[in-house]
Amino acid sequence: MYGLVEGDELILPTGSTNPETPEPRGSPPVTKPTPATPLPSPLIDSTPRPSRLAQQPDIVILIDSNGKFLNEKKLFPNHKVAKLWCPNSQHAMELLSEERLGSPSHIIIHTGTNELRTQQERVSESLRQMIEKASNTFPNSRVVISTLLPRKDFHPGTIHRINSSVSRDCVLKPNVHLAHHPTLDISCLYDHVHLFKNTVPIFAQTLKNVALNRDQSTARRRSRLARSPPRPSPRPPLRRPDLPHPPPRRPHQDSYE
Repeated sequence: MYGLVEGDELILPTGSTNPETPEPRGSPPVTKPTPATPLPSPLIDSTPRPSRLAQQPDIVILIDSNGKFLNEKKLFPNHKVAKLWCPNSQHAMELLSEERLGSPSHIIIHTGTNELRTQQERVSESLRQMIEKASNTFPNSRVVISTLLPRKDFHPGTIHRINSSVSRDCVLKPNVHLAHHPTLDISCLYDHVHLFKNTVPIFAQTLKNVALNRDQSTARRRSRLARSPPRPSPRPPLRRPDLPHPPPRRPHQDSYE
């Protein structure tokens, strides 16, 4: 119930409120601020984009953990080389772009072993897509695809079938070439999947030979000769003064290659 009126004021009972309380006389009208309508924010693409290599390389090597001890500068001393960690074929697909790699003359790829547990023989399909993208994205580059290395904890027949599939896929692309490693077996592994450090040069030499289009048989022969110790000089036969000297020995024609 409203209270008594005294003059021109309405007196309300204690605890009551007047929803239409007049502003004090002589005061300017108070304007309530209008809530600001938020402006639409521009769309921001939060997708991480790979950065371009700081220096344009001639040769790019995409390789998994077996490339840890691979010295790319020693392998190609006369070229600008970039070695990028590539644990699986999906990561290779992300790296295979001109935005990321530029326009290298050679691209060497060794990956896929880490996918064997999850994909089994389906790895061959993942590698086929990778080969397709590498060939189409870089038609003027020489692309080298390395076959899978053996694993101690995986059936060798599956790896052999995947490598056979990769070999067939490479043949279909004129700028794609296969680097196979028949001399590396499970005795070259210090655990289930990784090469001994002293066998990495054999692995790396095959990659280099295929990249530079060298004859594999000649390269293997030169490598074998380089590792062979020098032959000791034959000791001259003892001569007795009362016997005629034997005729001089002719050098063997096949001693050097």
